[in-house]
Amino acid sequence: DLADALGLTQVQVLTYRGLMLVDSTRVPADLRPYLRVPLKGTTPLLFELRRVLNKIPPEEREILQTLYDRPPSSVLPLSVVSPSGHFRVHYTLDGRNAVQPDYPDTVAAIFDHCWQVEVDTLKFRAPPSDGGKDGPEYDVYVLDISDYGYTTAEEEVPSTPRDDWITYIVVDNDYQNPRYHTKGLNGLRVTAAHEFFHAIHFGYRSFLDEDVFYYEASGVWMEDFVYDDVNDYYQYLPSFFGRPEKPFNTYDGWHEYGLAIWNKMLVRLFGRDVMRQIWEQMIAGPRHVTPAIEAMDQVAQRHGDTFRRLLAEFQTWNYFTGRRADPEHYYKEGAAYPLLRPTRDVLLDSSYVARDSARALSGVFEHFEVQKSNAFRAALTFDTPAAWMIGVAVWDPEGQHWHQTLRPGQEADLGFLSTYTDFLIVPVNVSQNGAESRRRFQLEVSTRPSDYRPTFGVEDPTPNPFMPARHGVLEWCYRLAEPVDRAFFYVLDEHGRVLVKQDLGAKGDGFHTCRWNGRNDRGEPVTSGVYLLELVAGKQVGKAKVAVLR
Repeated sequence: DLADALGLTQVQVLTYRGLMLVDSTRVPADLRPYLRVPLKGTTPLLFELRRVLNKIPPEEREILQTLYDRPPSSVLPLSVVSPSGHFRVHYTLDGRNAVQPDYPDTVAAIFDHCWQVEVDTLKFRAPPSDGGKDGPEYDVYVLDISDYGYTTAEEEVPSTPRDDWITYIVVDNDYQNPRYHTKGLNGLRVTAAHEFFHAIHFGYRSFLDEDVFYYEASGVWMEDFVYDDVNDYYQYLPSFFGRPEKPFNTYDGWHEYGLAIWNKMLVRLFGRDVMRQIWEQMIAGPRHVTPAIEAMDQVAQRHGDTFRRLLAEFQTWNYFTGRRADPEHYYKEGAAYPLLRPTRDVLLDSSYVARDSARALSGVFEHFEVQKSNAFRAALTFDTPAAWMIGVAVWDPEGQHWHQTLRPGQEADLGFLSTYTDFLIVPVNVSQNGAESRRRFQLEVSTRPSDYRPTFGVEDPTPNPFMPARHGVLEWCYRLAEPVDRAFFYVLDEHGRVLVKQDLGAKGDGFHTCRWNGRNDRGEPVTSGVYLLELVAGKQVGKAKVAVLR
C-alpha cells in the first residue's frame, strides 16, 4: 500500500496526488516521484478525492476545489455544437489553451463517432443530462493539460435512486505532450472513446473502491473497440505480461489498463453484448449495486459459464501470444502482444515437484519445455480445494496446441509430448477473501510408464450453448488412446442426418481439438436446436450434445 510505504494517511496521498495536478510545488519534493498521477488516472482520482474533500485542510481544499469547477467562459469563450447535436465543445483561440481553428470541429466529430458506437450501436445508456449547464448538450472542454483527458463527476443525479452522476469531460488541446504514448489526433480519438465511456459509467453508478480496476479495464477495452487501428493499449502490455501473477483486481496505474484484454476474451467467447450485460448487472438488485466481479459471474452463468472457470481460462489465453499467437482462436492481435513471463521456467526430462502459494484472484505460472519425448501427467493437491481452478495450455512448435481448465481432483493428462513442446500449468486461487486468502498447493509433473496408453475420452464442447454469431467457433477437445490413420468429426441433427463431415486426417495418441463454425457442409448456417457431435477414430468413438442458438 502506497500510503503505508510513504508513512502517510490515505487522505494525504489523495491530497498530494490532487496537488500534483494543480500545483506540484505544494508536494514535498522527495515524494513527487511516487505520487505522479498515471496517464488516464485522473478520472478515478478526482472521484476518490471528492469523497474526502471535507477531511482536507481548508487551504489545500480550496486549491483542489478548482479541479471540480467547469472552466468559465473567460477561459474558454468559444464553443461549437457537434453535427449530431449531442455535444458542445468549448475552446479558445488565444493563450496557453489555444487550439488550431479546425480542431474544435474535429473534436466534435470524434465525440459524435463515440456516441454512435457506444450508445447507438452497443446500446449503452447515454450519460445523464446536466440540466442545461453551458447549453443543453453534453459538454467537452479543451484545455492545455498533461493528461490524456478526464471525466469529472460533478453532482449526483437527483431523480434516480442509484448513485449515478452528472459529468463533463476535459481533453487536451493538441496531444503533443512527451508523456503520451499516442500523440496527435489518434491520442484524441482514444481519449474521447475512453472518457465518454467513463461518462456512461457514471450514468450507471459511481464506482465502489473494489471496482476501480474494472472501470479502467473496460474504458481501455472501449477505446480499442471504437478505434481498433490505434492500439494505444499496447503500451500497458509489457507490464501486464511481465507480472502475470498480480491479482486480477489489482489497481496500480498499469495492471488495470492491460486487463482490457480480459474483456477482449469475454467478447470473443460471448459476443459484444456481454459488456453491456455486465454494466446492467452492476446496477441490479435492491440497492442498485452489484460489485463488478459478482456481476461478471452472474452474467457468465447466463452463458453457461462461471467467473471462476473463466479466470483460469484467461491465464491460458495469455499464453498464446507473440510467437505462440493463434489469432483464429484466441486474441486477434495476439502476435503483437509480449510473451508471458512465467513464475518458473523448467527444462523437463521426466519429473518435477513444486510447492508454492497464490494470493486471492491470482495464479502461479509453471512453464515447461520438454527435453525428451514422452507421455506426461500432472497432479495437483491443494490446502483448500474449493479455492482453486487450474489452467493448462500446450504449444507444440509444429503447430498442435490446446488448452483446458480443470477443477481440483482432476488429473491433467498431457498426453504424448514431443521434444521442445512447451506447456504451461497455472494453479489459480479463485477465492475473493482478501489478505487472508493466500492458499498453498503442490504440483507434481511426471512421465507415464513405458507401457502406458492414454484412455480415450471427449471433453464437454465449449461454448455450450453455442451462438455462432457471437462465439464464431465451437471447440471440442478429445484424447485418443492410440494413434489412428484417419479420424472423422460429424455433426448430426435430431433426426440423425449428417450435416457436417470433417476428415481430420491421421492423429497420434493424446489430446486434440476439432472445431465447428455452426454451418453445414454446404456452408449454410444451421438453425437453432440440439445437435449431436460425434468423433470416430478407428474403434474409438465419442459423442456429445450441443445447443445452437441463433
